[in-house]
Amino acid sequence: MSQRAPHDRLGPELEGRLRESEARLRGIVDSAMDAIVSVDESQRIALFNPAAEAMFGHRAKEVLGQPLDLLLPERFRAAHRSHVGRFGETGATSRRMGKLGQVWGLRASGEEFPLEASISQVQRDGSRLLTVILRDASERERATETARLLARMVESSEDAIVGKDLEGRILSWNPAAERIYGYRAEEVLGRSISALVPPEQREEVALHLATLRGGSSPEPFETTRLRKDGQRIRVVLRVSPIRDATGAIIGASCTARDVTARWRMERRLREAEELASMGTLVAGLAHDIGTPLNVVLGYADLLERSLREEQNRERARTIREQVKRVAKLIQTLLNLARPHPAVRAPVAIEALLDESLGFLRETLRRRDVTSERDYAGVGQVQGDPERLERAFLNLLLNAADAMRGGGTLRVSTRCLGEDAVEVRVRDTGDGIPAELQERIFEPFYTTKPPGQGSGLGLLVTRSAVVDHGGSIELDSEVGKGAEFRVVLPREGRAETPQP
Repeated sequence: MSQRAPHDRLGPELEGRLRESEARLRGIVDSAMDAIVSVDESQRIALFNPAAEAMFGHRAKEVLGQPLDLLLPERFRAAHRSHVGRFGETGATSRRMGKLGQVWGLRASGEEFPLEASISQVQRDGSRLLTVILRDASERERATETARLLARMVESSEDAIVGKDLEGRILSWNPAAERIYGYRAEEVLGRSISALVPPEQREEVALHLATLRGGSSPEPFETTRLRKDGQRIRVVLRVSPIRDATGAIIGASCTARDVTARWRMERRLREAEELASMGTLVAGLAHDIGTPLNVVLGYADLLERSLREEQNRERARTIREQVKRVAKLIQTLLNLARPHPAVRAPVAIEALLDESLGFLRETLRRRDVTSERDYAGVGQVQGDPERLERAFLNLLLNAADAMRGGGTLRVSTRCLGEDAVEVRVRDTGDGIPAELQERIFEPFYTTKPPGQGSGLGLLVTRSAVVDHGGSIELDSEVGKGAEFRVVLPREGRAETPQP
């Protein structure tokens, strides 16, 4: 009797089903998107599907019967043989994709590439067969590396990069944002971006979010933002949309560059140019006006001495006093326009403020105005004591005048890092309308009733602050009072870090 093959022992029906099943399995293996490689117990290749051919660059007929090492970089071969051997001894039937750790393959060209792998084993005719399913992870690794690179770029950027959703909630916050705005990431994540925006500019955020929802990106623009400590900084802001995989806009990336120092220098230059222009004008008028004023003043004196009736003599004295007042205004303008000698001495800012407040004490009592102090111990600046005292006294007088119906005058100081000090003078008066705030430093401009102000006090203050390398700003809202912020460099410093 002849020996029959295993299939021959089966009935025709079962044999047909088996062949049909094997054909389906072969079709699945051949059409699989992943590489499928089977090895015997000696780790020689027994199966190599078309996807494996495409992945490794070898034809199946070239590798069948060859050691699996053919597909592995040399430095990984010993470890891989050991790993596969141990797996075969465990009796486990499979290990899922990603559970094998880092796996690397070797193409026929010599190129090494990363792989994801799963492994399984079956017993067949008393022999063990190990099958590995491999997936090329090159694209994923490239994408991961690109993501890492982008993350490093964001982390190392000198610009603040803040991610937010379409409701304005902060989603990401890089180290530069922490440095520029003063908040740690955990303090702002999930909060509204409006925390960084001055109250009078909140509509700016809503407008930009609406623009993004409409599919457009706002043009880069320069604006003001708030630090955690309340300081205002000048930034150039670029808002770009963030899209999901379908292209839909789901948020925005806001990149901010701090340009406070440049903005401050440009503003000082403009202020210096304005004062210089005014000086040219005043110097030209001083002679033409001063000479006839001296003539009027002389005749007023003669007239007073020649009159016998006291009422007429009083009228002559009034003429003389008014002429002197005009002459004093002209002299004030000339003093503003002329270069000042560089008087520099240590000035204790808080002691100087106390002296100015003492001068105002009687005035404040008459107007039912109380004063508050909040000093931080800022020490000294280098400057002209007389001019600085006049500058701060003007601010205090203005604040008192703004509260004729009573209120609170608050004077505070603080250090801005190691380089500068800040003085704030705040009143609880009626405030200044936004359309008038740009004019308050103009010569002869005043919001006081006629005859109650020359319109030069704030100009004198600004001139003194600018000459000391500092800056002055107004923050006011109608019905909520006004606050002047003066920043001066510390002793020996030429620049201030904040506005």
